[in-house]
Amino acid sequence: MRCKICGAKLRKEGDICKSCYEEYCKEESLDKDTNEIFKLYRQYLPKYQLTRFFDFYIVMLLLIMVAVAQKSIGLTLLFILVAVVGVIIALVISKKIAENTTCTFYEKKVVHRYKKKTKTIAYSDLKNVTYYQNFFQKIFKLGDIQFRPEVGTYLITGFEIKNVPDIENNWAKIQEILGAEKED
Repeated sequence: MRCKICGAKLRKEGDICKSCYEEYCKEESLDKDTNEIFKLYRQYLPKYQLTRFFDFYIVMLLLIMVAVAQKSIGLTLLFILVAVVGVIIALVISKKIAENTTCTFYEKKVVHRYKKKTKTIAYSDLKNVTYYQNFFQKIFKLGDIQFRPEVGTYLITGFEIKNVPDIENNWAKIQEILGAEKED
């Protein structure tokens, strides 16, 4: 007989192997974990979002200067319109993304929700959790937190929550949660 999930040869009669059964039990245990401990939200700060598009501003400013030098009022107005519309679209998209992004800590797992996608990592499966800040994030006291699992690649099985507000205090809270879990 063979395991119906992984195809491993079974020593005893049954449907699945011991390894697949243990994985199933682990997933079942995580599904039952509904005791929310802490929740992070992605922050939307228009001032910070405006700093992110600095290179776009430079390019648009150069294009506007070229149009002015050519004495083309129509082209100048077009570049100004493109710049304004581009910034407004970027701000609206950033706000929408921030509204739909959370990271919830439970007793045994962390769950990331982004758009309509959900990723779950058990604390026991975390390889490391790190945070970093760019120059402007430091000014606005924001930070990005990455969750890297033990197995798989960061891009496929891990996740990141960007622009976490009050990063120092939230980072301390996360370390407290993860530290308490590792002691168990």
